[in-house]
Amino acid sequence: MKKTLVVLVGILMFAIATTAFAETKVTVGMKVWENKWDWKDEPLGSTSQTWDNGTALMVGPSLNLRFGDHFFVGATYLKSMKDYESSDWVTSTDKMAFERTDLDLTMGVMFTRYFGMFAGYKTVEAPATYTSGAGVSVDMGTMTLKGPGFGLVASIPLGGSAALYGNLAFMQMTREWSKFYTSSLDEAGVSLELGAAVAFTESFSGTLGYKLQSFAGDDAYGNTHTDTFTGVTLGLNLTF
Repeated sequence: MKKTLVVLVGILMFAIATTAFAETKVTVGMKVWENKWDWKDEPLGSTSQTWDNGTALMVGPSLNLRFGDHFFVGATYLKSMKDYESSDWVTSTDKMAFERTDLDLTMGVMFTRYFGMFAGYKTVEAPATYTSGAGVSVDMGTMTLKGPGFGLVASIPLGGSAALYGNLAFMQMTREWSKFYTSSLDEAGVSLELGAAVAFTESFSGTLGYKLQSFAGDDAYGNTHTDTFTGVTLGLNLTF
């Protein structure tokens, strides 16, 4: 997958360079994602266990550059407004709390007005704190998920100023802990977002959608670990 992404990015960068003097549109925005985080472990030959890490509101800026009618690059940065929290982590009275930041980078091409593809890179950083039933807190370091992906994007006009949109990406992530675990874990998965977009004016628009991201992989002992994030998205955008 990584070699394929390098080739795609190279082709796209060449294409963008050849259209550097074409009309460029800049879109800046604010994005909100209220999502639930489920963490599931399936030990080899044993019963699986799922932790409900709770729901948090993530908010942050987005930037998209459109070169002519076909090529685009984008970035979105989201930060959780409160901790994700999971009780009964080891005992019935303890809890684990996670902060979280996401960074998504994309580069793509629209083959038509309605359909295109993109390559991207995603990073999730989640500093964790464990609190025992006695109230003693321990810094657990930072869990990270990071890796490349590629996918498809589509837009279907509804007439007037509204449209349906969707994007689907296939990701190859690496999961690591910065403090207590030295080994890394490969997690493959998907990112899917579906929603509606409305143009309020020629330059001001909004989106409302639903987003799912799920990544799973096996460790060196054959145990399967899965991270799943699901929830509603909201965006407001201004185009120059």
